[in-house]
Amino acid sequence: MERMNGIIKKNMKMSELLLSKHSLILILERFSIELGVKEKTIEDVCKESNVNTEVFLFILNLHNDISFLSMASFEGLDIREIIQYLRRSHVYYTLEVFPGIIDNIHSMTTSNQRPENLMLERFFEEYKMEVDEHFSYENTIAFPYILSLLDVEKGTQKKTNYTVREYKEHHDNLEEKLDDLKRLLIQYLPPQNDSIMRRKILISLFEFEQDLMVHAMIEDDILVPLVEKLEKKLLRSE
Repeated sequence: MERMNGIIKKNMKMSELLLSKHSLILILERFSIELGVKEKTIEDVCKESNVNTEVFLFILNLHNDISFLSMASFEGLDIREIIQYLRRSHVYYTLEVFPGIIDNIHSMTTSNQRPENLMLERFFEEYKMEVDEHFSYENTIAFPYILSLLDVEKGTQKKTNYTVREYKEHHDNLEEKLDDLKRLLIQYLPPQNDSIMRRKILISLFEFEQDLMVHAMIEDDILVPLVEKLEKKLLRSE
């Protein structure tokens, strides 16, 4: 994976950052930050786009190097901004990543309808259904609950009986099945003069897996602890 050395800081030029690690352009999209950044620093671009600089930097650094999580403090990060980022990631996966992979798998199975290829298509369709259910649960139950807690803290809403522990228990390991899919393509599907299409599918899967791994870390290791702390705070104030 392409990687920029060192910690990304707010006084760095946004253009230089993106030229050194182009995959971070995706992160800008999820914060609704547009390109055409000229010579502006990361902090300047965030302020102009009404984006929380600390959350943006934290997520940038996590995507650049996952070991950043063990070095940094996430206390005080804006929960609303984190949830908005996660929701926009769901949209990106659903509207761009999955259709691209499905189209390539379908092209491969259309040109050669061997049982192994049809199995690959079914496998990914089942995986997509599981991910869609996961995203739906977060978008309709977990995230609204977390946002309601912030309103409880402000005194504009009453607390519900749901807790973030239920969210943790519902959290599936979506990356594990992706690994099975990659192994199927690399190890077990026999050669069928489909190397170009197979390569396109694999690259998409590897990129998605990397993105999804960071996505899961943001949920499990940042968002959940922040919400647990908020729940405890509200419980003490009752």
